[in-house]
Amino acid sequence: MYDIRLTKQAEKDAIKVERAGLKPKASKPQDISTTGGQFTSVIAVDTDSYRRFYENKSVKKTLTIPMWLNERAEQANVNFSGVLQSALKELLHVQE
Repeated sequence: MYDIRLTKQAEKDAIKVERAGLKPKASKPQDISTTGGQFTSVIAVDTDSYRRFYENKSVKKTLTIPMWLNERAEQANVNFSGVLQSALKELLHVQE
């Protein structure tokens, strides 16, 4: 019987290998020997998209706000970066 959990684990393993900077050579499905009820399956993983989503590398952004708002925020010791990140995540419905 086919177990989707094994395929999902294979995907996760492939992503971990890719994130570690290793570039394994892909096998041709016809070159993999199987027995009994086993079979081979091709799994396509967009590791670039996955890495961009989960990588925590920061980028610098410049923004413009009214002077009065900047002064009040600075007086309140507002973390501008934190507020912007929180607001963007809420606006885009991003859950961590």
